[in-house]
Parts: sequence; C-alpha cells; structure tokens
Amino acid sequence: MFDLHAFTLAPTEEALFLITRDDLVTVAGHYKLQVSGSPSKAELQEGLINHLRDRGVFVKRPVDEPTSPTRGNVQPLSPSEVSLALKRLQLREMELEWEREKNIRDREHELRLKELEFNQALRLKEMDLKAREADIHFNVRVPIKILRDTGASQSFILENVLPFCDKTSTGCSVLVRGFEMGFVNVPLHEISLQSDLVTDTITVGIRPSLPIANVVMLLGNDVCGGKVLPGPIVSHVSPKTLTRDDLSVNFPEVFASSVVTRAMARDVKATSIQEQRDAIIDLSDSFMARPSLIPDSVVPQTAESLSSHAAVPKLSVDRDLLSKEQRNDPSLATLFSEVMSDEDIEQSPHGYFLRDGVLMRKWRPLTASAQDEWRVLYQIVIPASFRDEVLSLAHDHHFAGHLAVNKTTDRILRHFFWPGLKRDVVRYCKTCHPCQITGKPNQVIPPAPLQPIPVSSEPFEHVILDCVGQLPKTKSGNQWLLTIMCSLTRFPEAIPLRRITAPVIIKALLCFFSLFGLPKTVQTDRGTNFMSHVFAEAMRQLSVKHVKSSAYHPQSQGALERFHLTLKNILKTFCLEFERDWDEGVPLALFAVREVVQESLGFSPAELVFGHTVRGPLKLLKESWLSETKTYRGSL
Repeated sequence: MFDLHAFTLAPTEEALFLITRDDLVTVAGHYKLQVSGSPSKAELQEGLINHLRDRGVFVKRPVDEPTSPTRGNVQPLSPSEVSLALKRLQLREMELEWEREKNIRDREHELRLKELEFNQALRLKEMDLKAREADIHFNVRVPIKILRDTGASQSFILENVLPFCDKTSTGCSVLVRGFEMGFVNVPLHEISLQSDLVTDTITVGIRPSLPIANVVMLLGNDVCGGKVLPGPIVSHVSPKTLTRDDLSVNFPEVFASSVVTRAMARDVKATSIQEQRDAIIDLSDSFMARPSLIPDSVVPQTAESLSSHAAVPKLSVDRDLLSKEQRNDPSLATLFSEVMSDEDIEQSPHGYFLRDGVLMRKWRPLTASAQDEWRVLYQIVIPASFRDEVLSLAHDHHFAGHLAVNKTTDRILRHFFWPGLKRDVVRYCKTCHPCQITGKPNQVIPPAPLQPIPVSSEPFEHVILDCVGQLPKTKSGNQWLLTIMCSLTRFPEAIPLRRITAPVIIKALLCFFSLFGLPKTVQTDRGTNFMSHVFAEAMRQLSVKHVKSSAYHPQSQGALERFHLTLKNILKTFCLEFERDWDEGVPLALFAVREVVQESLGFSPAELVFGHTVRGPLKLLKESWLSETKTYRGSL
C-alpha cells in the first residue's frame, strides 16, 4: 500500500513509477498540482516529475547510494519523528504561501492607492477648470431675447442665463401679483444691460421660468417706461428711522429686526400711526391697489396676510456652486483627505465619498447591521457659508416649529452633516429670538447669582417698600395699599391710597419719614412708579440710596411679601365679620401684627421700636381683673 508520508519525507522519481494512477492523483493533490480532465498514468507521471523538479522536491542521491530507505548504519525514523518532520514541512509551506499572498495583496493595495490619488487629482483638476470657466463666463456678455412688456411694472430675467450670486444680489425682493391673484416674492439682482431701449445697470427680478416661450427677459415699465407705479419692494433690514442699540447691531441673530422697543417707539413719536403702517408695507400706490385693476369686492391685503406667504429662497443653489464652496471651506479640508472610493464606501459602515463632485458622508448607526440598508444615511457635507441657511430651515421655518436642540439636530442629520453640527445647533437654538420670547414648557430657568442684602444696625435705617392692589374700591375711593417695613425690626405700615403714582407715593413716604426719621436705604421692586425720574429725584434730594430688587425675584423682599399675605387675610376676615370697607380695618390689622412676636426675631415689632409692651385688649383685661377699684367698662 502506498505511504504518502514516507514519500513526502524522501520523494524520488523511481517511487512515482511504482505506484498506481490513483496514488499519482493523491500526490498531485498534495503538491497542489491541478489535474484537468482524465489524463493517463504516463501523463500524470510526466507532469508530476516536471512539477517536482521545478520545485526542487526530489532528493538527490549519490550514484552508488542504494535506494533502500535504510542506508548503511542510519537508523530509521520513528513514527513520532516522521509526524513532527511532516508538520514542520507543512508549516513551512504555509508560511511560504502566506508570504506570497501578502506580497500580492500589498502590490494590489499600492496600485489601488495610486489609482485613488490619480482619480482624486483628476477630479480636483476638473472642478478647478469648471470654476475657472464660471469666472470667465461671469464677465462675458450673453446675447438674449428681450420682450418689451408695457403692462408689467417689474422687469424679469431667467436665472440660468447669467451666473447670479451674492455679488449681484441687492438683498431685497419684490412682491408681484399675477392673474391668479396670488403673491410671489422675487429676489432682485443687478445686471448690465445694453439694448436699443436702455443701456445701463438695472435691477431685475430672477425667475426660474417666464410665461412666454423663447423669451429670456421681460422688460417692464420700471426700466424703460414713463410715469409708472413701482412695485412693492420689501427690505430685509429694519427701517432706518428707528435707532438701534449696540447689542442689536453687534448680534443681529439674537435681536430680530421686526422688534421695536418702547425706547425706539418714543424716538419716532412724531410719526403718526398711519405713517408707521405705511413704513412697514405700503401697497396703496402700487399696481395692486389701482382702482381699475382691483374690484371693490376684493378685500385689501394686510401686512399680516402678506407675511404669511412663504418666501422663496434668494437664489437656487446648484451643484457646481455647492461643490466650489466645499472646496474653498478650510474646515472641510481634512474631510477631502479621507475620501474613499465607490467600492470601499459600499463595504464601509461610514466614511466620506464624492458624488458628482459633491462631498458626501455615509453613516450607519451602531445598532444597525450590514443588512439594514434602509437605516444607512447619505448626508451632504455643508460648507460654512450655507450652514446658517440650513439651520434656519430646520428650526425657524413654518414647517420646522422651533423645536429644541435634539429634534433639530436629528432633522438636519437625516440629510446634511458638517463638523461641529451639534454645537452650532445648540448656539442657534439658544439665540433664537422667538424661542426666547415664548419660552419652552416645563423649562426651569437656572438661578442667577444674587447679592446678599446688608444687615442694618439701627431701626428704620433700611426700609422696604411695595404696593398691594388693585383691591375693591371703597367709599373713600381707596383701592391700593402702600406697604412699608423696617428690615431690622419688621415694623410694618400700610397706607391706603387712591392711586400709586410716584407723586402720591412720595407724599405718603414723607408722612412716614416725619414720624420715624429718614432712612439710609430704600428697597423697592422694579415697578414703573419706583423706577420713575420723579421718585429718583426725591430720593436724591433726601440723600436716600435707592436699592432695586432683582427682576422676577420677589424673594428679595420676602419679609414684606409675607406680611402682605397676613394683612390680606386679616382684612378679608374684617370685611366678612363687620361688613365694612377694608380701609377701615387697616389700623386694627396693623395693631394686631405689630403686637405679636416675630418668629424670626423673638420679639414683637412694637417692643423693638418703642421699648415696651403695647397696651392692648388682653393687657387691659388683665389690669381690670387685678385692679382693686371697681371699674365700669363696656365690651372690649
């Protein structure tokens, strides 16, 4: 029986002539010699001999050496040694085979890298040539077909005729109205026109198509007409008649141009209400308000109805412009170096690739498997010049809904990506003006750092003021309460008033100060009466420092606010029990509050101010019971 292991240890040509055809096939399979068809035994012997000679497998023997496996005094190998030698030979063959495959893979990888570098350089060259051609075409004169439209108040041109960009844009748009009675917001651009009718730099509207075939430009009455009515031009900046502070100028994304503060409104006080309305949108002298064109049954359009129409973008962004901006953006330079080929991007779960010159990103969620192709996202990498526009569409648009950071980020990541996207979304949402005005439900405002109130050393040195009302009007006409409290002794005072204007409050304070002396500090909230110039001037003349509590933080005047609750309950009980006006019960309520001990002080306010216990009903009853003389008294 043929022993393959013995043959591999000492292969000879003579042994191949002593075995059968099936054994020859086994030897050929061991040495990885492919056998095709059904060759004869002689063909197999010849092929094996040639193959093994080329590989240097045959053992070279001396001429006089016998062919016996046991030569001279050489001891035969044991089965374990034969098995070990066989394993070593197999390992050596595997190492050689692995080295050959590794060399082949390295050469293929180098060729693929060179091919990718060449393709990338070729694409960059093509994009550079396209950009140069676009710059050349920007200054080239283009012959066009013009139609003189005597019934149009605005001139229009097709947007694909010239390379329109931000340099040609005026930053404004015009509202036009056609026979369908609908409004269209058309962006305005400047072009240089040379024709028989006009030769000048003119402003025209840009449209993707015109209603007349084979016509590139409609020349309206605004360019070459006589006395015509201009179209209603809508400016995207705030009116120049309103003064703006430094913050709104330096941070236009935070302060919307449509917001007019009270200070700004006072600066334009001379302007009438009708003039202010006309300054927003005036359509009365436009072609839309002509009596001959608009019937009486048509309801006039207001500024609100005009603003409700969705405005079209300033200019449609084509693929070449997007690709050019991506190349010029320095923040995307590192991403271009990571571009992968089409074959590699199909196998990779994420990476960057080019599609028709546009840089894109493939991203597959970590929880998705390779078979979940529907979960793979193909995102366009947005350059810095277009990011604000994408953020506005994802957050400010009517279909966006001013959602929070996570939902806005998820909405953008479905289609677009750029480095630092989450950071930009957080900044944009935090500086969104409508979101700051309206707020979010269940949103906790973080506490701001507060300043402690200094402790006074003398009574009535630090006085707290506030107003309570509007209460039910009494017979005397009082419907407000001016409350005063000493912060050191908690001594309260409440003065009923008809009005709480600054002069009335100052008059009541002078009566209080004439009794207890002028304080050093007066603390109030930020009400309009306390923030007025009259109140500030009165405090200045009295040499009293005016301290204002934090806005929307009533805890700054916690002692006085707690007194308000007690005072209202006492007055409510008084009115219910005696059926009299509340202002008649104010002195009684003040006596009750001043007499009892303050839990925070351990003494009553009256004891701290007057130095003795006031004589009230209980003390009077005690004295009557302990008095030796008989007294006649009524009910207390």
